[in-house]
Amino acid sequence: MAPAASASAACKLLQLGEIPVTMQGLEPVIEAKINGQPVHLVADSGFFYSAIDSTEALRLKMSTSTEPHDSVIGLRGVNGYVNAVLKVAQEFTILGRPFKDVDFIAAPLGLDSNISGYLGQNFLNIANTEYDLANGAIRLFRLDGCENQAMVYWDKTDPYSEIPIVNVTRDLTDIRGTVSVNGVELSAQFDTGASYSVLSLRGAAKAGIKRDDATFKPGGLSRGIAQRLEQTWIVPVQSFKIGDEEIRNTRLRVSEIQLDNVDMLIGADFFLSHRIFVANTQRKLYFTYNGGPVFRLEEIAASQPAAPAAASPPQATAAAAPSGGAPQDAEGLVRRAHASDARHAYADAIADYTRALALAPKDPKILLARGQAYIDNHQLDLAGADLDQALALNPDDVDARMARAGLHLRQSPALARVDFDAAERLDRKVMPGIGASYTEVGNYAQAVAEFDAWLADLPKGENGAEGYNDRCWARALWNHDLDKALADCNQALRLAPGTFGYLDSRGLTNLRLAHYDDAIRDYDAALRQQPKYAWTMYCRGVAKVKAGRTAEGEADMKAAVGIDPEVVAKVKRYELMDGTASRPRADSAN
Repeated sequence: MAPAASASAACKLLQLGEIPVTMQGLEPVIEAKINGQPVHLVADSGFFYSAIDSTEALRLKMSTSTEPHDSVIGLRGVNGYVNAVLKVAQEFTILGRPFKDVDFIAAPLGLDSNISGYLGQNFLNIANTEYDLANGAIRLFRLDGCENQAMVYWDKTDPYSEIPIVNVTRDLTDIRGTVSVNGVELSAQFDTGASYSVLSLRGAAKAGIKRDDATFKPGGLSRGIAQRLEQTWIVPVQSFKIGDEEIRNTRLRVSEIQLDNVDMLIGADFFLSHRIFVANTQRKLYFTYNGGPVFRLEEIAASQPAAPAAASPPQATAAAAPSGGAPQDAEGLVRRAHASDARHAYADAIADYTRALALAPKDPKILLARGQAYIDNHQLDLAGADLDQALALNPDDVDARMARAGLHLRQSPALARVDFDAAERLDRKVMPGIGASYTEVGNYAQAVAEFDAWLADLPKGENGAEGYNDRCWARALWNHDLDKALADCNQALRLAPGTFGYLDSRGLTNLRLAHYDDAIRDYDAALRQQPKYAWTMYCRGVAKVKAGRTAEGEADMKAAVGIDPEVVAKVKRYELMDGTASRPRADSAN
């Protein structure tokens, strides 16, 4: 770890390490090892401490801390609250180095199946940190003699901006600064773990944005810790300003989230559109603009300005690039392509995947990634060619089999079946995913057959709640074998009492069976957990209308449409009998 070459003899940057980052959607994911086993962690600059999912802590054989503060503690996120305990990784490997006896908070985090936890502020914000997510990297630095230097070492000509940030202490490790919305100064936290930048209702009110304003447009639901959902809205703003960079006549997301001592989260969308250096030793944050929309609001992307206005080029740079910049190797190009994917810049992603393939033409993983980018870009013939080539190189790639099956499923179900069968032979764990795919396209008979096989194949003692729920859901959509569907949902809830999605499935089943009071009770219980879930609220409204509680039912349906205007279109899409309806599997929590 040699010091970087310096542009000024008085200012030296010591790069302590570079962490490769792969964007998984809008989550920056890094690879590490805990007790010798590979793990994927979300690099979360907004999470106060590194955390691990409780089930992963068991799998990784992490030990329980013997510290006095080892007792159960409350862990609060922006959208929820869970109990947590302290666990110890006997060995944590990152930056190519093993670290001994590293503490993690263990809690039920509700993460995607391939994510084990979070790399938090206690690691990311202890030094000076560069976030170069668009190029797939986070870099840690020590600064020596750089008090008066702008930490924008990567570019000597482009405009840059800087803002003061709150001093990092043992008790306050957040990255906090000030932004301006409609000319009003607001406090903001820079949070790579937040997919989207978002204003709290309190912050919006400070900026003169009223909740009852007719300009509030539903923006969907946000999901936080403990999987709690909160309503969001998209609102127009005259000006968003941070440092010397200003975006006029744009829109921001507003949410019911509860934030401590800040008005706004600056999320991964901002980090992807900027290169950011957090100079804690200077108490400053520097950034340059990468291009593209700053806030990822696809429905209004066309109205985003081509570039925000910025101040002036750097007058002095701190040092020549220690290691960063545009990637030149295949791995770096792939990471940058994933970042472009996350911003829906599919043409840029495809270009980088193509450059990577020029360097590694026999890598089936890159072909798979480009094929998926082609699918997202609606270039299905090119996607099919890439997936064919990936499978020619590695016929046992389960992900490629599933991707190609999904590509074929609507137009060529026989070809899809060939790939599904091959994927099943390679990994029986894909069976519920296959069942869900058939549910999504409305082939409920085949979906039920897949869930039958999966449940029959479960090892003794393994909890099959998800399988029983999914089979219940498919039968309820099918409006077929409803007594069996009800038995499945009951079994799922016996195995996992109170689960939101399972209550929702049973609610639909009871609605189909004309057990309206039972359906209302199920929907009531589900909505106590997720009070803003539009589909569940709409279905409860249907049940109430059918039970003779017309005014209440219509109020539920109206409220559901206010949360998600698409809910009615989803009902019509499925054209289910007797006025009852269901949402597509991909939109459900089941």
